[in-house]
Amino acid sequence: MSEPWGLAWMSGMAFVMREQVEGRAVRVRLATPGDFLILLALFRVSVEEANRLHGQSYPLMDEEEWTRCSHYLERQLCHDPRHAAFLAETSEPVGCIFGQLIDRPFGKPRTFCMCSGLWIDPSQRKTGLAMELLSGLAQWAEQRGVHTLEWNALGKDTKWTDRGFPPVYTTHQTTWIAGKMAEMTHQLREHDE
Repeated sequence: MSEPWGLAWMSGMAFVMREQVEGRAVRVRLATPGDFLILLALFRVSVEEANRLHGQSYPLMDEEEWTRCSHYLERQLCHDPRHAAFLAETSEPVGCIFGQLIDRPFGKPRTFCMCSGLWIDPSQRKTGLAMELLSGLAQWAEQRGVHTLEWNALGKDTKWTDRGFPPVYTTHQTTWIAGKMAEMTHQLREHDE
């Protein structure tokens, strides 16, 4: 049995065609600056879905932060060659992923691709589309000499572990508030004793 999709390269951009059960093809492609508003909308849907599934996610997003996010994404996707996004679409957008090449101040690998914002429309889940988006981003990074992908996940979100990617390290978060600092310091001292 052959692979259900074929990979082709055109003008330096990867795209993947895959036949769906209902006969529709899904195309995964490198996003262009013209896709900015679509990507912003999909990212927002992804954050709102994570909030519903896992409780309020981090970082907290209100309308001011969404405006900041909009400016950031536009600046990065339109003007910074170290950022990329891949878009999956049928006749409409059905998924996306974002990537950013990051240099470590020390340690190897020196440069890695930080993946974020993976989202798949519920009608396209469990079809391999997430791995196709991740593969597109990996190929983009590889063309730039980068062979390591990393990503963060919410503590309750197991989608990456479920796909066979074990966590390497976990980020913990707390908020220091005046009046609570002494309580936290006391709890830390009790733990260390």
